[in-house]
Amino acid sequence: MNINLNHYFFRRVNFLYKQLLRLMVPKIKNRAFGSNNLKNLIDSVYVINLDRQKDRWSRISTELGREPILGDFTLFDLTHKVSAIDGKKLTFNKIQAEQINPEFNLREQYTVDPDPRLLAIIREREILVSMTNEEVAVSLSHISCWKKIVEEQRAYTLILEDDVFFESFFSKKLNAIWQELPKNEQRLPDFDLLYLSYREVDWGAVIKPYSLHLNKPIKGLWWLSGYVLSLKGAKKLIDSLPVRGPVDLWMNLQFSKLDVYSSIPSLIFQRNDLPSGNNYSIMPILSQLGIQSDSTHLELQQKKGRNPVFVLADDDLQIDLLATALSILGYRCLWESIDNVTITIDQLIERNEALLFDAYLGTNITKHYDKLERTYPASVFIWLTQKRTDYVLDKIKTTSKHSPNADLSKTLDKKRNLFFDVNDGNSKWKCLCDFLECKSPPFPFPFPFPKTNFLIDSAHVKNEVNHSHKTTDIYLEHDVTPWILPIKRLSDFGILPNKSTCKILNFETNFVENFISAPKEIHWRFLEDSFASNLSAFVTKNLKPISGGGCELILSNEVNKLRQYSSASISTKLKYLYGRFSVIMKPVKMDGVVTAFFLHRNDPWQEIDFEFLGKDTTRILINVYFNPGGNDYGWNYGVRGTPVLIDLGFDAADDYHTYTILWDRDGISWYV
Repeated sequence: MNINLNHYFFRRVNFLYKQLLRLMVPKIKNRAFGSNNLKNLIDSVYVINLDRQKDRWSRISTELGREPILGDFTLFDLTHKVSAIDGKKLTFNKIQAEQINPEFNLREQYTVDPDPRLLAIIREREILVSMTNEEVAVSLSHISCWKKIVEEQRAYTLILEDDVFFESFFSKKLNAIWQELPKNEQRLPDFDLLYLSYREVDWGAVIKPYSLHLNKPIKGLWWLSGYVLSLKGAKKLIDSLPVRGPVDLWMNLQFSKLDVYSSIPSLIFQRNDLPSGNNYSIMPILSQLGIQSDSTHLELQQKKGRNPVFVLADDDLQIDLLATALSILGYRCLWESIDNVTITIDQLIERNEALLFDAYLGTNITKHYDKLERTYPASVFIWLTQKRTDYVLDKIKTTSKHSPNADLSKTLDKKRNLFFDVNDGNSKWKCLCDFLECKSPPFPFPFPFPKTNFLIDSAHVKNEVNHSHKTTDIYLEHDVTPWILPIKRLSDFGILPNKSTCKILNFETNFVENFISAPKEIHWRFLEDSFASNLSAFVTKNLKPISGGGCELILSNEVNKLRQYSSASISTKLKYLYGRFSVIMKPVKMDGVVTAFFLHRNDPWQEIDFEFLGKDTTRILINVYFNPGGNDYGWNYGVRGTPVLIDLGFDAADDYHTYTILWDRDGISWYV
């Protein structure tokens, strides 16, 4: 994709600078080209050009005539014009339909260029994008070049689009590259595809160094304006048809099947100072993101380091700690403990698709260590053990290249494998962040939560499930952060929600308040003032006990502390981790008034909510706000949480009802 976002003036100045620089550099012969019988050189140049654009053909012909090669020849002497398919006259016939699938998934765009702003749309729903006629025409034009190579049995061919410009160092660099390429048994250059013109994607290009002038790209290169294709590479591309989506996007998805190299740097410049007739299918979506972009994505992307991360461990507490740490660093983590998740991930791996999580923690997925290492070359592995336990030995036995008796910490590549000790003093953040190549947070490493034992009350389960009301759920706009998945897309993430089974847990009773007498300050905090957007101020006098038990929270039309109204709020002084929390209450039925019962932590912000919106008390709003980390960590994201509006089937303002939040380490349930 050659999407020009800069002003024309700056693009023009940039091109004029390149022209001036080339005039100052002495010309040398390009020894990678020539007509020969040994088939060890590039012996043909295919230029894709529309028949109606004669000015472009004239311009590219002059450009090719400036580049000397072996003998008294130039690149133009090896050039063949390939008539481009005209997108303005395109009629999609049966043969073309076998070569092109004009519909692609937005997730494929994210695979190649993981722009975090795309996450909001990708997580919310499947988006199928239809190629424009111009994109289809460009793809068909490149396919015709590949077929021509096979028909003419060309050993190596340079394929160019007609809007390119050779950099001043083109010949010098390519001469070196042609020598550095791997050779086969016949001492001929051995590769499928060599990029000479490219632009790295804006987010997350994955490229491995190969030699002084060559890289091995894994993913993340735009443009197909200048590349060398071998005969065997052309055959592989034809066998991989149909092209799905824009051809340069699709090409990235074929890298795992091809032997691909790219020059250091790009040797051929795709001119962006010329008017383009292309119409890009992705532009409407990018335009939408430009309007609705959320800075949270960008901020978290900057915090996050290398990924995907696979954590190999068999200790739940250690996994808990590392999952929290990775979440703080902006990673979307999956603690894999459900078989259907494993199946979904295995399918993605088989298809070489992008993984929807940044970090996977658990034992099921990571049993395929060698497969993950090959399929995701940019992946890293964290081993939460220092000793060769039976668990680790099982992992080693799954890989053919490691001996079961090997010292794992010395055998594995240290650039991709970290043996991490979550109990290693104060150096945990530094060790982890140095390995992931990200910035260490300015607060302590997460601490272990106390282990809580729960007892499931089967009789209670049966009673509550049988009397549950069939609700209509409305999922409101929610935050888009790494730790939130939209409920309607859970199956795409390998998670199948089961609403018919709810664990009812018996907790030891810790505290009961019936408000028969005035609430005691030893247990309660009476809130004063309020949060910024509230029109009322909380005042202690507006909380009054009721004779016989209970209390009233009074909303008064009384100006207080520069706010229009006064009301009341009360909270416990005790802190809780997991439990069953209940209140018997009757909400206020009045437009603009919110009656709420919730668990709350201020920094980082966390909430578990029951809320009644006074305009309609036949519905209840439940919500969870989550940010990872310990108290006072200070990294807070999101303003909406995950609100769900539920139809109760009755008007809660007519009488008192019991509302319960059940919170354990595996989930949260709400009961009425």
